[in-house]
Formats: sequence, structure tokens, C-alpha cells
Amino acid sequence: MDKTQKLWQPFSMPLNRNSLLYKTAARTAARVGIRYFDTLYGEKDLSGEIPVFQSSLDLEIRKAGEEEILTLARIQGGDMEYRFRFAVDCGGDCYIALSNGEPAGYTWVNKDVMTMDMTKIIDVPPGGSFHFNSFVFARFRGHKIFQSMISHVYHDLKNQGCVFTGNFVDRENTASIRARNHFDVLFQPVRVLRIPGLPVISVGKRFVPGASLEIL
Repeated sequence: MDKTQKLWQPFSMPLNRNSLLYKTAARTAARVGIRYFDTLYGEKDLSGEIPVFQSSLDLEIRKAGEEEILTLARIQGGDMEYRFRFAVDCGGDCYIALSNGEPAGYTWVNKDVMTMDMTKIIDVPPGGSFHFNSFVFARFRGHKIFQSMISHVYHDLKNQGCVFTGNFVDRENTASIRARNHFDVLFQPVRVLRIPGLPVISVGKRFVPGASLEIL
């Protein structure tokens, strides 16, 4: 453990993000570009059985083209076009779910780097992959579109030779955690600190990509 890790060791326990102290500190730090991530890393071993989910809607799930990515960004609005461009520049591929030709949802995959909120966290180890930024549009929810997309992506990554895939999940997003539990993923805590101009700092025990392969 280096000196920087020792400095942040006392803060390696989960923090109460609803507390006034946390919110005030987070807002103050954000003004100078400092960000603390307290989340989960969920990983699926792709060597075993992958559950298949069938949406109640007729879906087409495939990699999105450049124009489709721009369309998704414009539908979402805000800074999504900038975020999607960052994802593409980092080597990401977007998978789109279409219902009768209309975008119903999307998810992203990267085999080079793991990112969080446009921050590069760690390189993806050989044979691994990372999926992120999954979303289902409101009018299409309740039809197992998320599960169908993830199942499709898992099978596609396995066919490409990937042996595991992981993603970051907000520890307070119980719906997403519950959905991923259908795929028998291994969760690890992730606590990292982003300070402009410095590599990302792990706070406490580092998460280990590929750990799902070691529990067989």
C-alpha cells in the first residue's frame, strides 16, 4: 500500500450519501474537479451458462451505427452527445434494441478500458470486457428489454472470445442490482478518487477484474 492509499484508508467504508456533510463536501470537491466514487463492480463469468431472456416485444438487438448513436444521444438530450463521443473515442461499441424500428434501449461495451462518468478507471485485462451505460426508454419498460439486451451482449461477447465481462453499478440502484442478479454476477465494492492531473486513486481494497473466474 502506497502513501496515497494509506492517506485515504480511513475513508474506505461506505459513506452516507444522503448526509448533509457528504453532499456539501461533494459539491465543494466537484467545483475543482474532484470526484469520489463509491459503487459496485459486478462481473459475469462467460464460460458457463448464460440465461436467455425473451422480451414480450419483438426486438432487434445489434450494434448501432454512427447515425443511430447520434439519434440516441439527441433523444436523450443534455450532454449525451458529448458522453457518447467519449465512449466511442475510448473504443466503445453501442448495442441498440429496436422495437418495430423504434429505439427501445441501448447499452455499451468496451474491451479496452473501464470507465465511470467519463473517467478512465482501469484497463480491461486480456480476455475481459466491460459493459456500461445501459438504458431502456420509459415507454418500453416492463417488457424485459434490459435483460434481453444484456443476455444478447453476454452471448455476443462470449462468441468474440471474452471470458468475463463486468460493469459498475450504483450501490443504491437496487433495481439494477436485482436485474443483474438474474445473471449470477459477482459483486465487489469499488471506491476510487478522481483528482485532476493524477491517476485514479483506489481507496481501500482494490477491486479485481477477472475474479469471477477464480471462484469456479
